[in-house]
Amino acid sequence: QSSTRAAMAGGAELSARAAPVTGNERQSLPRRAFLGARFRGNDSLEITGFVPGGSLGDSGIKAGDVLLKVDAQPVASVADVVTATKSFRAGDQVKLLVKRGAAEHEIAVPLKEWPREASDGFEILYDEVPSGTKLLRCLITRPPETAARRVPAVLYIQGIDCASIEKPFPAPDHMREFVYSMTRAGFAVMRCEKSGIGDSTGPSCEQMGLHDEVADFAAAIRKLKSFEFVDPDKVFLFGHSAGGWVAPLAAA
Repeated sequence: QSSTRAAMAGGAELSARAAPVTGNERQSLPRRAFLGARFRGNDSLEITGFVPGGSLGDSGIKAGDVLLKVDAQPVASVADVVTATKSFRAGDQVKLLVKRGAAEHEIAVPLKEWPREASDGFEILYDEVPSGTKLLRCLITRPPETAARRVPAVLYIQGIDCASIEKPFPAPDHMREFVYSMTRAGFAVMRCEKSGIGDSTGPSCEQMGLHDEVADFAAAIRKLKSFEFVDPDKVFLFGHSAGGWVAPLAAA
């Protein structure tokens, strides 16, 4: 049973022990799909280019094509594309209807996975947290000194919005840099996607209440303590913004 030992800004230090895991065990949570295209237009979606590593770059679709349908579902905005592809996972195949000049073409596209975060200075593990009937994607940044000893750890709990905590693209991101700075300082740091966000299963984050989020992050605490490279007597919570409400409740 967890006990709160010391208060921090938006967090708490916790002490408990659990069976160790390595982070390399078999996972059942598939990756979300990555189209990797750039669009422009309001009433129609012209494809203007491709992101390296994306599914569309070598699919036969060309810059200048106009995307009309995703799996027979009409799309007219980027939001429509996001909605139409949300249930697809890496390894699936999607049929896209595009207009090229006066002709329409239906193209079957094998879907690649969303890019992963990577760092030259430390390992980034992709794992999952079971919470009720849901599986939540978690990322753990692991400092190199874990090969010799167990290290203190931090669970980063994001704010009230439903944005993804996975940041693989090179654009500057304050949250990612904060997490990486803690890792460079010697902490293993875990982040978890909320329900229905990114790879996570379950209802949409917008449908979840405070009690649900507390239960999910309490499950994340248990997972974090179970890693063989984490010192379970030195696990901290950091709550950003509204995450500061969730942290002490999840620690209780």
